[in-house]
Amino acid sequence: MSTPMTDDERAAKEARLRFLRSEVEAAGHPASTAEESKQQSAQDRQVRSNQEEYDDSEYNSDESDDKFLEGAENAAAVCMFTKPMGELIGQTLETEPSARRGIVGDFELLRLAKMGDLTSFKEFAALTAADPTTFRDNHGRNAMHYAADSGSTLLLQYLIDIKVPFVKDEKNMTPVDIATLNKHSEAVKLLAAAFPQAAELVKSYDEVLEELAPPPPRFTITKPAPPAVKDSRPRAFWKSNESGDSPQHGTGLNVSQLGEAHRELVLTVLGGLELVQDSQGFNNWLPPTERETLTAVLPRAVVVGATHEVAGKEALCAVIMAIPLGGSIAFKSGQLENTFLASQLALHATLRGANHAPRLLEEVRKAIQEKGATAVVFHSPLQLNVPAVGMLKWSRRSIDPANVFKRQYSSEVFPDFFQYDDALRADVIAKNAPPKSFFDSGMHRKRWCSVDRGNTEQLEHLQSFISAHASALFDVAYVPQTTDDLLASILLDGLSPFVFVTSEGVITDLVVLRVRPGVAREQGQAVAAVVCVYAIFTSFKGSAKADEVVALSHLLKGESVFIPNMFGFVDSDLSKGKFEELIQWREYLYVLQAVTESAVPPTALSKVAIPCLFI
Repeated sequence: MSTPMTDDERAAKEARLRFLRSEVEAAGHPASTAEESKQQSAQDRQVRSNQEEYDDSEYNSDESDDKFLEGAENAAAVCMFTKPMGELIGQTLETEPSARRGIVGDFELLRLAKMGDLTSFKEFAALTAADPTTFRDNHGRNAMHYAADSGSTLLLQYLIDIKVPFVKDEKNMTPVDIATLNKHSEAVKLLAAAFPQAAELVKSYDEVLEELAPPPPRFTITKPAPPAVKDSRPRAFWKSNESGDSPQHGTGLNVSQLGEAHRELVLTVLGGLELVQDSQGFNNWLPPTERETLTAVLPRAVVVGATHEVAGKEALCAVIMAIPLGGSIAFKSGQLENTFLASQLALHATLRGANHAPRLLEEVRKAIQEKGATAVVFHSPLQLNVPAVGMLKWSRRSIDPANVFKRQYSSEVFPDFFQYDDALRADVIAKNAPPKSFFDSGMHRKRWCSVDRGNTEQLEHLQSFISAHASALFDVAYVPQTTDDLLASILLDGLSPFVFVTSEGVITDLVVLRVRPGVAREQGQAVAAVVCVYAIFTSFKGSAKADEVVALSHLLKGESVFIPNMFGFVDSDLSKGKFEELIQWREYLYVLQAVTESAVPPTALSKVAIPCLFI
């Protein structure tokens, strides 16, 4: 949102706004001829007559109004909303009573200020006769607050020239505070020079963050997992191909298991976004794998792909991978040996919806069964006919939100900012960014140590720690049997494992983080996300567990931290740690031992500790 709009985008928006304005004016003044004016006057007299008769009746208007409003709340609403950096759109949506309704009106003026678009701001103010000097939102913010959030000095100077007042909002946040939180130094200088009271209120970033950071919520309300769909056609992860109908018939695709000859092709495809754009969760904005980690697992992994020829060269247009976890998955009624984690089901956009995925899945099923697999772990946004272990939910807290807003993927990390006009970057920064005192108070964090994969003694101590605590703390837990299992799973090359060691040299806690750097050409060396993929805590409780993950992620220079509702993390602990769930990322976790048979009963995922290496 900090990138200025292009000329084409601005022209499209201006054309759309003029069209909307002309429609409003036409609706307000439909009578354009003398005859039409007479008809309109007659209609007005009839309406007034009817109104007088209505006023004299004994009709209970209050009761009628209540019924009308109740019905209107449950009716379909016409929502006018915006796409990021796009033009206005009108769409009819079936909405619930609690849905947020939006209309094109005066508030569009503030949204344009939030975008930092001076040209559109002036144009819209002229079209609607809205007065920027007096208009405020429900939080007491005027155009100056919104312009300071964008950092546009041109827009700020214009607002200063037309005498928009410098005021505090309901949170006592001033425009100069907002500019400081966004690290817009030029905007801070401009405001301080224009307003004497602003010059007196200038503070450092840390001071503003300490003052305005909201406290953690006292209570947490989360949406429960929806019940299984009833009376719908059966769904299964594996789809038999016994009928002989080949999904690839007539397409020129060759579906087969990929070996060493395709190694570089797999590394290239799974290291980019070519096959996963418009996907679910992380895959919508981050490459599926990191080269170092994928290189480590490929020799043991089962990889099935669909290839075809493009300009005389073989191209990979679909892929799925399954890696052996090693060790066992222990639960109350037994344990599973030789388990595979299936992931990275990715198809090129032109192949989606054409029934190619079942062919890939069937090939993977045959391959892992030949290797003696007893169960397969996978995740899916679709609710299958097989009972899921539980609903996998991801929560996010950003360490450096001001920089995230400069990225192309900011809409994936902070969807609320783009969906709600009155959400400012400063609000997101104040809520997410850890203040300096957060790191100063964690002196015990010096006891966190990274694990040396080449140190046999460390590996043996860690393997003993996991074996002793995993089954005791969790109802479903991955337990490595040997140090080789450790190195092949949660200590893979490319992962960042940390252990908390007491002064006596005893391991009490384990956190394994996956660093996801994103697309190199877009963000240089920045770490887009740090993901917690495995953890065992015995000395930290409640929200302190999430705080430790944030502190370790800061050491890895990550921009945002993501934690699943596994490994003992519950919704209330994450919420108190200022993590926010990304509802649109919800998926179901399955563990199957047959085509339609679950190997693990439904379990609260906070009591599940299965490595989510590629989940």
